[in-house]
Amino acid sequence: RNNLRLRGVPESVLHMDLQAYIRGLLRDYAPDIPADMLLIDRVHRVPKPRHLPDSTPHYFHIKELVLRACCNKSTPHEEY
Repeated sequence: RNNLRLRGVPESVLHMDLQAYIRGLLRDYAPDIPADMLLIDRVHRVPKPRHLPDSTPHYFHIKELVLRACCNKSTPHEEY
């Protein structure tokens, strides 16, 4: 089997345009391969794994700011 799994293909690329997008991507990354040698039988998307969340956490950027501020703090935390 000569399968390729490509990551990072934007979701904005429609299914009907997917083969042309992949062909163009391969031409960009491997311009020395002749176009008639790039044989693509089929192209399809693989769904996200079930354990991944549908979206990113809402306040993730605030968490990052808090963690960065804590790491950059020069004085140690006072005892309570």
